[in-house]
Amino acid sequence: LQSDTVVAFEFNASGFNPTPAVSLTGDTIDASFGSIKASPNGKYIGYASNFGLAIGRISLLNFNNETGYVDSSLFWSSSEVTGPYGIEFSGNSKVMYVSDGWDGTNQSIVQYNVSDFNLANVSTSEYLVASGVSFGQLQMGPDQKIYLSSQGAVGLPTLDSFLHRINEPEILGIGCNYEQNAVFLNGRTANLGLPPFISSYFNTDLS
Repeated sequence: LQSDTVVAFEFNASGFNPTPAVSLTGDTIDASFGSIKASPNGKYIGYASNFGLAIGRISLLNFNNETGYVDSSLFWSSSEVTGPYGIEFSGNSKVMYVSDGWDGTNQSIVQYNVSDFNLANVSTSEYLVASGVSFGQLQMGPDQKIYLSSQGAVGLPTLDSFLHRINEPEILGIGCNYEQNAVFLNGRTANLGLPPFISSYFNTDLS
């Protein structure tokens, strides 16, 4: 399924509003393979998609969480992440991470500085966090760290008995502190997916 349309429905104290806010992004979004995430502050929507072509597409949408409309959109491709699959934001919503799926050439994970919503600034801020691992989904945990599933090493599309972790996702560059095989799954295995959570929940103090 390919479309340039984003449809948003409102949930509020009164319940579900069946009338959607419909936005045209200006570029085709492929919904057959990839991930979509909202930033914790609700201002961005990140989308990683692999069109089944040589290089997939990374999208960053400027979302108005009061009206439900996408105000503007950025789209680009990466030579490091040729098969974008997983995507996640840091807790402060200023840094975005994108991973290669098994279709990717380099099987890498990259970091972007999204504090300035500008295509040139975002795309050129790309930092290679790690490579050589068939990364899957990315998911922020309640500890504000980002966890990554994988299928193992390049050329070995096998299940992995570890999760990898970005310990300081709000820090740009090497300071993000990527840790390979950070969490042992006690004999169980992970594949490409992780349970999805709305990351903004982890910014709420329930004490």
